[in-house]
Amino acid sequence: MFDSLLPWCVHTAGSAIAGGAAPRSASQRSLGGAAFYQVYQTADARHIVLGGREIKFAKNLLEALGRSDLLALAEAPAGEQGALIAFLKDTFQTRTREEWVRWFADKDVAFAPVLDFREALDEPHIAERGLLVESAEGGAHIAPAIRFAGEDWKPAPIPPLGSAAK
Repeated sequence: MFDSLLPWCVHTAGSAIAGGAAPRSASQRSLGGAAFYQVYQTADARHIVLGGREIKFAKNLLEALGRSDLLALAEAPAGEQGALIAFLKDTFQTRTREEWVRWFADKDVAFAPVLDFREALDEPHIAERGLLVESAEGGAHIAPAIRFAGEDWKPAPIPPLGSAAK
């Protein structure tokens, strides 16, 4: 798993990969230093996430919250947005996750609720893509994400417990 994920770290760990210093989370855009790349807790101890640092998303959100005065902080480098992060943290604590989902529905902001695995597996996308399938024996399986067009993938039969693999 590590081997396959390492290439995805280039944008956050580029300096270390090139032989330089390790990244510091507090000053990295994707690791906690940017207000619009954060996970925030809601009033019901659930979470929402902001995932777009483009200034249009910051402008849309801050205007909707009546805090356009904080826009300059959204434009500041990662690591210099502490006051904005604190404001958003306090703000998102004022409503439940579902209340925020409804509030964000008509706003152009890169936002999503953080789902637990049950919620994620119940999302329509999972069924539409055929990512969960049932074997003939009734067991749930995760289908391969990449399949050839026209391929009708089915899980292999599950051998009975105690049988030797062939």
